[in-house]
Amino acid sequence: MPGLTLGEIEEKVMTAKPWKAPGGDELPTAVWRQLWPVAKDRIFALFDASLRDGVVPRQWKNAKIVPLKKPDKDDYTVAKAWRPISLLSTLGKILEAVVAERISYAVETYGLLPANHFGARKRRSAEQALLLLQEQVYKAWRNHKVLSLISFDVTGAYNGVCKERLLERMKARGIPAELVRWIDAFCSGRTASLVVNGYTSEQRELPQAGLPQGSPLSPILFLFFNADLVQK
Repeated sequence: MPGLTLGEIEEKVMTAKPWKAPGGDELPTAVWRQLWPVAKDRIFALFDASLRDGVVPRQWKNAKIVPLKKPDKDDYTVAKAWRPISLLSTLGKILEAVVAERISYAVETYGLLPANHFGARKRRSAEQALLLLQEQVYKAWRNHKVLSLISFDVTGAYNGVCKERLLERMKARGIPAELVRWIDAFCSGRTASLVVNGYTSEQRELPQAGLPQGSPLSPILFLFFNADLVQK
């Protein structure tokens, strides 16, 4: 894996939304933008050590979970009518964005994911997937055939990710061992507190945390988790 560069960190710092809700440290990205000229070397050293040693600081793995209403639900007394969003440390999210960018580059350069996987990938969209489906329908009609479509929805997709299987699939698809080790640390030892109506619960461990909603790394990791299903 190529060495970390100051430029790729700076790009994520400067393009992140400056006032997006932060995690427990209460520091929005705007703070890191202002501090960048004087703190960039320290931030680089911290990120480089984290990736090199396969260690993720405990504070970056704690989430403030804010439940948001899912639209058009009949009964909001049911837990499934709410979507839990994880507010995470903005400094940690910057490194997660760097890692996500590196994984995405490897995916597109070396073909690590199925070609028919459209979610969370550059230069791919839902519109393209629909156009391909439309073409299959027209092709069947031209040949006087009937095309059947089976669709399914994954309930609690990110929460249901098994870390061990994710790591196995990343190794099998060619992700470097040192990066897989860092992902292992990212997924392990996660904690969370729940924020409802201004009240924050005490921090609790999440033994089966899955992938955190709100992390820039979660979408590309989920693609690896279900890649075998899509390919088949």
